[in-house]
Amino acid sequence: MVGWGTGVSVGEEEVRRIVRRAKGLREQGGGQDETQFSTGLTSALLEAAKADTLPADFKCCFRATLLDQGLTDDRADLVARIYEEEKTSLRKILARTQFTFPQLTGVTWRLDFVVKTKHVDHAIRPLFHVRFHTVKPDGSEEDIDFTCTEEELSDLHDTLKQACHQVTMAMNSL
Repeated sequence: MVGWGTGVSVGEEEVRRIVRRAKGLREQGGGQDETQFSTGLTSALLEAAKADTLPADFKCCFRATLLDQGLTDDRADLVARIYEEEKTSLRKILARTQFTFPQLTGVTWRLDFVVKTKHVDHAIRPLFHVRFHTVKPDGSEEDIDFTCTEEELSDLHDTLKQACHQVTMAMNSL
């Protein structure tokens, strides 16, 4: 089983099957060795699947490169067919092995006042309960809860404002 550091195991045979299909495309007498070619082709297939490239776009974009690497027209068409057949499998592998942050869909909060603790009888201080509503890449919803003081919430707010400002500055400089 292959895990790629994510804690999720992918069937090694599934990966080998796709790589075998890529290796089988290489004709004898080409400029690159088989390992380099199959690695490059596998990377191209994975990147195209990651970007959800349409099979017709894949064929159009990679055809010239494949022909430059010594593949015949028939073999270049076969690569496009393999991509079309394996795209769903590749995207499933990527979904299980790729780390992406959940999407923030909403925030709710509640203000409580702590009026007494076991150490102090009259310590009135505000305490914020914040809940981030998120959606994971697989579509499942998850809430992230935390509690913070007024100062901590103010620091979070300032940090987020600075981050937004930095993104705006970066976008304006492009």
